[in-house]
Amino acid sequence: MEVKPAEFARMCSVSKVAISSKIKNGTLILNSGKKLDTDNPVNRAYLDKHQAKVKAQLESEKLEREFSGIGAEAQRKAASAFLATSGQAEDSPGPASKTKAGAMLDMTIRQLIRSYTTMDNVEKYAKILRDLTTADEREQKTQERRLVQIPKDFVVQRLFGYTDTLMNQLLDVPESICDQIIATVKSQGDGCRNDIIHIISDNLTKCISGTKEYFISELSSLKGKYEKTAAIESKQKELAIQIMEESGEE
Repeated sequence: MEVKPAEFARMCSVSKVAISSKIKNGTLILNSGKKLDTDNPVNRAYLDKHQAKVKAQLESEKLEREFSGIGAEAQRKAASAFLATSGQAEDSPGPASKTKAGAMLDMTIRQLIRSYTTMDNVEKYAKILRDLTTADEREQKTQERRLVQIPKDFVVQRLFGYTDTLMNQLLDVPESICDQIIATVKSQGDGCRNDIIHIISDNLTKCISGTKEYFISELSSLKGKYEKTAAIESKQKELAIQIMEESGEE
C-alpha cells in the first residue's frame, strides 16, 4: 500500500516532522510518486515497530487501570514471579542482576509496565497479576467460609444493626426504672441501696441477655450458608465432570 508521508505518520502515531526527518536521513524510503510504500521492507519494519509500541502502550494503560487498586504485597509477588519467568530470579549471580531484581521489586505497577513495555512482557505480567488476584479471591472466600474473615456487609447489616438496637434499649433503661427507684427510696429510705442495685441490674440484664446467643446464631447461619454454597459448587463440578466423561464416551 502506498501512502503519503502524513498518512504514514498517522499510522505510526508519530509527528509529520518525525517522518520527514526519517525520509531525509534515509531511514524511510519514498517511491517515485513521493509516497511511502508499506510493502517496502525498510518502511514496513519502521511501521511494525511503531505500531507494536502503540499497541503495547494501549495494553499497558489498560493493565494499569485494571490493577490500579492492587496491594503492595501482590505487586511484589507479581514482580518476583515476573523475574523468575524471565530468567532474572532474585538470587541470580552477580551484583547487576541483584540490583535489577531489587529495583524491580520496589517499582509500582505503572513503573514496571513502562519499564518493560513489550507486548510479551505486558501480557506476561498481566497474566501473573490476574493469577495472583484470582488466588487472593479464592483464599479470601476460603477464609470467609472458615469464619476467619467475616464479610463487611454481614457485619454492618447483621451485627452493627443489632448493636444499634441494643444501644437504644440501654439508653431507655434510666427512664423506665426512674419511677421504680424513686418509689423504693421513698418507701425504704437509706436502706434501699441493694434494692436499687438489683433494679438496675435486672433491667440491664433484660436488655443484654441473649446477645451472645444472637451473635452465635448469626455466625452459625452464615457458616451454614457457605457450607450450602460449597456443596452446590461441588455438585456442579461433579455434574460437569460426568457430562464431559459421557461426551467423551460417545
